[in-house]
Amino acid sequence: MQRLEELTDLKCKLEWSHRDLMSTLELEKKISKGHVIQKDREGIEQQLEKTEDDFQMKYDRHLEILKELHNCLTKVLKL
Repeated sequence: MQRLEELTDLKCKLEWSHRDLMSTLELEKKISKGHVIQKDREGIEQQLEKTEDDFQMKYDRHLEILKELHNCLTKVLKL
């Protein structure tokens, strides 16, 4: 029963992480296409750099959740 709760929790974390990644990716696309209002070119580049850093951080977190899920599933399958 504990494993099922653990899997359910990881599934929720993974879904939220995926949504977060996708929204950051969409923002990055909008910024790079110039659809996000900025007064100057330097501002756009700074915003794009920040968004790329945010995406990398969220991507790394997403991978950690996937590793946790893999480990949990491995334990369940061994039972």
